[in-house]
Amino acid sequence: MKLTQKNYYTKRNRYLTNSKVKDYQKSRAFFKRKHIDHAVDQKKTDAFLLGGMVDTLITEGEAKYFKKYEAVKTRSSKYEGKKTQVTLLMDQKAHDMANAMMTSLIFQELEEYERQVILQHDFKKSKKTNFKGIAGMLDFLYVAPDCGHAVIVDFKTSATIDPFKYHRSAISYQYDQQMAMYGWLVHLVYGVDLENITYRHVVMEKDTDGIYTIKPFTFDPLWIDETRERLMAIVDIINNQKDWEDAPVSMLTDSYFLTPYGN
Repeated sequence: MKLTQKNYYTKRNRYLTNSKVKDYQKSRAFFKRKHIDHAVDQKKTDAFLLGGMVDTLITEGEAKYFKKYEAVKTRSSKYEGKKTQVTLLMDQKAHDMANAMMTSLIFQELEEYERQVILQHDFKKSKKTNFKGIAGMLDFLYVAPDCGHAVIVDFKTSATIDPFKYHRSAISYQYDQQMAMYGWLVHLVYGVDLENITYRHVVMEKDTDGIYTIKPFTFDPLWIDETRERLMAIVDIINNQKDWEDAPVSMLTDSYFLTPYGN
């Protein structure tokens, strides 16, 4: 099955994505309920929605935005339409943030990049597995005509663009793993050598005063390489998992040692 904008976030998508891997890392039992049994409703916070709204405006445009979202004075819990209801304030903020991005020098530099690129790669069909392959949706992607190098750019909104604080956020939200998945896919689909892939974030600060400052970040390729090795092992485990019960946690063997400087 070819993944598209319409089926990517549906039950029909039987490909492992980074978000699914993160759910497995959270809990095997939860992963099974959500992605195999499909017994967990998708919950979206306002912060998550706002990020998606801005992302849609930047990468897909106004027309696609109005097909996805409906700005209303008061959201209804009984609403059953196809669009996602958002408040007028969220709608205005999303447009302000998107406008700040689209009038920036960075946005001009992304002109030659493909947007909202869905990549997928099937596993070898040597035996029955839980998923068909791996997949990802990249905000921006540039692949050189000769496939000699590639640049992956992901757009993020954040409470801060302070380098130290954002680095901690990148670790906390496992952005390195997301980039590792994207790079792995670019390598598999386009044949670009892994050492010739650049990984970047373009981050917009969600400032309460409406000053939407933008800062680019580039990931250390060695960090991504190390993460990808772990990711490949996890993907193999998930794809062949039979027992979905979470392992018991022991105070004697699983305790984390706290120090003033971290571990």
